[in-house]
Amino acid sequence: MKISIPEFCQKYYIDRQHTDCLKWDSLQQYFGNPDLLPMWVADMDFQTPEAVRQALSSRINHGVFGYTEVSDSYYQTVSDWHQKHFGYQPEKDWFRFSPGVVPSLYWVVQAFTKPQDPVLILSPVYFPFYDAVIDSDRRLISSDLVHDHNGFYQMDLNDIEDKIKKYQIKLLIQCSPHNPVGRVWTESELEQLFALCQRYGVIIASDEIHQDIMIDQQHFISATTVAGGKYRDRLIILNSASKTFNLAGLGLSHVFIADPQLRRQYDQTTKVLSHAAPNILGMLATQTAYEQGGDWHNALLAVISHNYHVFRDILNSSLPELVISPLQGTYLAWVDMRRYIQPQALKHFFEQECRLAVHYGDTFGQNGSGFARFNLATHPDFIVQACQRMQMAINNR
Repeated sequence: MKISIPEFCQKYYIDRQHTDCLKWDSLQQYFGNPDLLPMWVADMDFQTPEAVRQALSSRINHGVFGYTEVSDSYYQTVSDWHQKHFGYQPEKDWFRFSPGVVPSLYWVVQAFTKPQDPVLILSPVYFPFYDAVIDSDRRLISSDLVHDHNGFYQMDLNDIEDKIKKYQIKLLIQCSPHNPVGRVWTESELEQLFALCQRYGVIIASDEIHQDIMIDQQHFISATTVAGGKYRDRLIILNSASKTFNLAGLGLSHVFIADPQLRRQYDQTTKVLSHAAPNILGMLATQTAYEQGGDWHNALLAVISHNYHVFRDILNSSLPELVISPLQGTYLAWVDMRRYIQPQALKHFFEQECRLAVHYGDTFGQNGSGFARFNLATHPDFIVQACQRMQMAINNR
């Protein structure tokens, strides 16, 4: 059943204040002002589908939360979702579980590299990529993405190859859809990248947590399907239903490893890091969402696409020197502010003049300085308010 944008917002938008919500209730802690309009943390201001809440409520009313197996139906449901949407079926043997993609990043770094080994990332990129490498006592090597005057980003394959050879890279961590620049890498782009990794013996970790958030019917290509699965012998896929269905607090994500040797290597490391079983409520929510959340998901994509176009159109009209990167995937808008605001003035501009809480671009790497990331997964009214505040603040300068 199709749900209109007004119906979805009326039914699922919810005030999250005073619920210990990081996005809304930690503004004083992180920005020094509890009254900012939050556009920062990457979760959504929408309730999960009714079926998910009902399933969780029923389980909670059962009242027992003891040791639980991962059912065959869980594996089948997750596999079916990936077959339907992305054209591949992860086999039961591929599955490993973790509390989230960020812990998975740490475990992958420790499993496939040794202290002081070089690890390559493509910046600007989600800041835990940096943390997972540095905190694990590995050498962080970065290849900057390049962009045109419209903010459209691409990989610099020559630079990537140069750095793989120069530093003898052991592990590449990449993401698609890309956080924060919004690209969904094409199969051709991924195949060129992976061919380099194959040539030089580099393992690839692919963060695909935003795989279900496609804008304007963009097509997502999972790394494991590239060239018919040619590169699975060096691939680790990280994903979760948490971004898609707003389940991050339930602590469940997947690590798909098709290659038996890579699985053994991963297991050898993680067995001394964690013996935690998958979260019982996280599994239930994920399975129910994949089974019964299709209409909700389709309506969510319509809301996010609407918000992106409203955001882009208002700002392009009122502040034409802003560069808003084309959004192909994720619900995160990436904006180059430098033609209006100097990088060192960005914090004062947003927090004091606009009264907005955003993620500053230098959080994602030095080449993000002067940029800002905006979370669009909220009520459309807040998108309009944010644009109006930015327009007014710049006009008043």
